[in-house]
Amino acid sequence: MAIYREIGTGTQGMVFEDQDPESIYCYKLQLPGSKIILWNNYVQRLNVKEAFDAAAKAGLRIDVQCPKAKEWFTPDTSSFWNETVDVDKFEWPQNASKMKGKTHHGFAMERIFPVPEPFRHELIDKYFGEQYKENAKADPRNGDCLIRIYLGIEEPLRSARFLKLRNFPMDIARTKAGRLPGHQYAEAIAGAMAVLHWQAKVDADDVEFVLGGSPRNIRRVQPTLEDVEKLGPHNETCSMVYGHQEPDLKDRTTALWVMDFDRCRNITLDKAGVEAAVKAMDRNYYCPKTGSGNDFMERLWDIFREHYIEVSQKLLPDGSHLAESFIEGFKTHCAEYFKRRAEYAEAGFS
Repeated sequence: MAIYREIGTGTQGMVFEDQDPESIYCYKLQLPGSKIILWNNYVQRLNVKEAFDAAAKAGLRIDVQCPKAKEWFTPDTSSFWNETVDVDKFEWPQNASKMKGKTHHGFAMERIFPVPEPFRHELIDKYFGEQYKENAKADPRNGDCLIRIYLGIEEPLRSARFLKLRNFPMDIARTKAGRLPGHQYAEAIAGAMAVLHWQAKVDADDVEFVLGGSPRNIRRVQPTLEDVEKLGPHNETCSMVYGHQEPDLKDRTTALWVMDFDRCRNITLDKAGVEAAVKAMDRNYYCPKTGSGNDFMERLWDIFREHYIEVSQKLLPDGSHLAESFIEGFKTHCAEYFKRRAEYAEAGFS
């Protein structure tokens, strides 16, 4: 059996890649005390993927992909731990060594592959100090490169000399300087947010948008949300998962993905739902904001606003006022955000 290498860590779980060269999957395993939150991630992932599929069938083009969920497993799912993986092959990092050799709650999901190597090396050449470039290109950890598209942040979040390529922050300044298609990202994220709000009916709290690789010609299969919701986190779903058509993993394209649904909560299609969706923007750095004084961000805001309303009107023919209410609420949120920023700056905080 293959060795499973850690490729990402969050507050609720740790992600391991399946190093089988023919596999498109990775595994997210529970960290202590996070079973219910991880289960919510799994269920909402099913929900969001079904919403994106429904939007596509309705003829809406949303240029964002949602990685499909596969099976949910528990510490007692012998068909997973004894037949699919070897528990001793998971390479837990030193700070989580007590997890090694134990079975856990978790789920399998489609992996978002790294951006291509030439792109990674271009980022290193542009943003890493000269003395760090050679080692950075040789460091295998920098192969786990997903790019966070931060259209709501004007400046770099941290010093370039300390950067790693894992979860590389592509803020407004870097997007513009790198001549990346920020207008396309703004439109794609707007469409995805509309689907999240009005098709999946979730607040989109703390979801992330990243640029990563995707195999072409892949047929995605996952359990249905309806069947899974009947089970709860104490039951596995391995028996629901069927085979899939193996894609050519060497034939990849770069795509924008939405991920991380730990905090997502369902909303109603009314005023309360709009208020919940606006409140969830507190942790959203991916959507452009208005009122920054940054001309580039303002242009992206206009694109975001117009496309969000356009897609929402197609999803909500009898309730398009909800989309307009969300935009107005988000504008108020932006004004409060930039007011706080100005107050911090005046007080001497960066």
